[in-house]
Amino acid sequence: MKKSVLLFLFFILISFLFADFKIEKSLIDTLTSKAYKNIEPLPEDVQQIYKSYIEKYPDGIMAYLIMTENSSQLWDANPHDILDNYQVIKDLMKMEDYEKYSDEFVLSYVCKTTISHEIITNYRKVFAENGLLDYVKKFPDLTDRIREINLWCRENMLFVSTSGRTQDPLSVYQKSKTGRCGEMQVFFISACRTVGIPARPAWTPWWAHTDNNHAWTEVFVDNKWHYAENAQPDYYLDSTWFSGAVTKALLVLARSSFPDSLDDVVFKSSNNNYINSTNFYQPTRKIKFKILDKEKNPADSAVVKFFAFNFSMLRSLLGVKADSLGIADVNISYGSFLVIAHKDSLYDFVFVPFGENPEEYELILEDKKWKNLDFTFQYPEASGIRKDDPEFFAERKKQSEEKYNKLIEEIQSWKIPQYAPESDSNFVKIFEKSRNNKQPLLNFIKENENIPSDFWNKLLEIDEKFFWQANQVQWQHIYDTFLELEENKIEDDKFSNLLAPSVFYEVLPKVRIPEKYLISKEKEATERISEIIDSLNSNFEINEDKAPTGLLSLDKMLEAEFLQDFQFKTLSCYILRANLIPAQYTRIPSTIMVMADSVWQNYDVVENKFVKPQDKKAGSLIKIEFELIDEKGFPVTLNPDNISTTIFQNGRFYNNDRQLDYDKEKSILSGELEKGDYQIQFGIRENGEITKVKLISLHLDEQTEIKETLIFKDFKRNWKNADKKYLDFISSFIEEKDKDWIVLLGDYDNEPVQRLATKVHHKMEDQKFVWIGKNESSQVISDYIISDKYEDFLEDNPELKHRLITFYFDAGKDKWKMFEGIWDLLFK
Repeated sequence: MKKSVLLFLFFILISFLFADFKIEKSLIDTLTSKAYKNIEPLPEDVQQIYKSYIEKYPDGIMAYLIMTENSSQLWDANPHDILDNYQVIKDLMKMEDYEKYSDEFVLSYVCKTTISHEIITNYRKVFAENGLLDYVKKFPDLTDRIREINLWCRENMLFVSTSGRTQDPLSVYQKSKTGRCGEMQVFFISACRTVGIPARPAWTPWWAHTDNNHAWTEVFVDNKWHYAENAQPDYYLDSTWFSGAVTKALLVLARSSFPDSLDDVVFKSSNNNYINSTNFYQPTRKIKFKILDKEKNPADSAVVKFFAFNFSMLRSLLGVKADSLGIADVNISYGSFLVIAHKDSLYDFVFVPFGENPEEYELILEDKKWKNLDFTFQYPEASGIRKDDPEFFAERKKQSEEKYNKLIEEIQSWKIPQYAPESDSNFVKIFEKSRNNKQPLLNFIKENENIPSDFWNKLLEIDEKFFWQANQVQWQHIYDTFLELEENKIEDDKFSNLLAPSVFYEVLPKVRIPEKYLISKEKEATERISEIIDSLNSNFEINEDKAPTGLLSLDKMLEAEFLQDFQFKTLSCYILRANLIPAQYTRIPSTIMVMADSVWQNYDVVENKFVKPQDKKAGSLIKIEFELIDEKGFPVTLNPDNISTTIFQNGRFYNNDRQLDYDKEKSILSGELEKGDYQIQFGIRENGEITKVKLISLHLDEQTEIKETLIFKDFKRNWKNADKKYLDFISSFIEEKDKDWIVLLGDYDNEPVQRLATKVHHKMEDQKFVWIGKNESSQVISDYIISDKYEDFLEDNPELKHRLITFYFDAGKDKWKMFEGIWDLLFK
């Protein structure tokens, strides 16, 4: 009682100390106008709710909260959650002086609800009710507050690689307690903004020097932006595990509703802007591009895209539009990159080499075809350093980890009730994977007797995020789908696609497909596909101006009149699957993939036809075989994950529906392709500074077979001999000396180490694997060993600290090899 009275008096006091945050009238008018415009695509009853909020709370903050979110997010949201968040923001504004910032700054970096594409929830209210607002008065220094919030986030979540729709903060806090880097970013920034820390999402779209990407947080302290890792606290700002990697990134982007006049804005929309943040992390250079047509006239509105190699192909990091003079420019790293400019079906490209100086390039748009090309991409050496935490803070981090482990132990201590199939090992796995969302699963079991064991087996093939998020109704829907698939004797190669609860990154549906979209299964698959897509085109119109923006749930897509192209593709996949036709989303405009005649094929849902109709004649597919060798004629072994067959469309590469197969033992790439134009892309990561890309252009027309030898020049095999001083410690963990061993250094909760451990499990064949760290986990982690000597080993060998190191023991030669960073292939 005494504490409550003191807290009440505190709030009374600060209400006198700090004036209520007030937005200028002209900005309020702009926000209000944009908010009304943003809700126009929504049904009338939903519009009325949001209009009533804008009118009842005319201070500009409510209008901003409605203006700045995608209209799809507003439609899928519970409007009362927005009101809850608004009320917490108003309380926050009385606790500190926010008049020191511009109105636009406060709105963009403190008030904004969502961080990415997650659903809108009332996380501010929940966080406040759980004591987070107390951090404002406890930690008046912003740097201290950031540290404390990051420790709190670590107490509540841990990195685990996931796929699918980004979890919202409450899904993490209340259910999963885990997530990928983007979900950690959402959780951390949501917590920061709740307590008044200006924060924005930052990310590199694709790493250039290695595969994958990363998302983190930028916080504003002492009139400057700094970076911090999400839910992985470090004492110092601008000091994280990726401090080295980010100095090699080609581009770093950040997001804002209202960028500052000094910000380098590279993409603009009505409520979302991308800021080029690269020069906060490393030196940059300005590259200018002049885009012309064949007559040397400026190609205004041509799109200029910047590419790096990542996950099997050249991928676009960013696209910018040329101005009326055909000019586009970018501030970018010193590293190499490929540029493609395009307009309609015309394009040109240029390779920009490594360098420090500004450059200017001219590109002439033509109707052309790709040719065989070899690129050597070079990137800067890592220059960022991660500082060691002070001893007291290292202890605080350890305490946060222990709190998290205790929390997980409590979650996993749930006993399986007698009415559940506790003797079914697959059910037990799913029960454990459900984390803190077990009750809906148990409620579902109560309502369904004699659930077949194969149901639990099949569920292990879908994205486990379903188990974290599903409610009882969604459990029932997936079970009903399973029974239907069983009744129709669906083959194994189709089952998991048809059982999958979602298609793209939309939220889990709460409804099933209405009967009116289900057609007779007696017809041929190709005929049914055409009939289904024709029906959808009759009922829905693709209209970017009138459709809700952003990811939309199935529930709302079925109610909509107008859809975006990607929404229409998503809905098409749902309805095809409901008709027992496997379908999956692609990023190719207007195109999905369908399985017809037991073959995956691209299908244009606007034109309602196969992109490349299957020729029924025998031998219509063209046989392809490439032998891969180096200049000396020796076979070249590549990472299969860095080989792809692509098509080129709209100025970028897309995975083809048919891929060639790589035989690693024979160094042969082979398969069959339809007539058309393709690019076969090979990527080789020589080291952290050099990536080589070979692009082979195929124009298939009347050929019956293509059989060629591809020569990879200067092919390097780059595992090095391990220093003998490491071997006493490393070899103490291997038991069977007649086996090859992979030894990985790093704690289980270190994100890059965890990613590499996953890669080891994927790549290893007959080798043994051990992963050495010092931190204990509340769960059993395959092949992970805790060593009390590990810290001493690092103290004796400080050059290994904050480094990603893999050791490989070659039993046949009794030799140890080592690799620093993300290797492309295992040593053997």
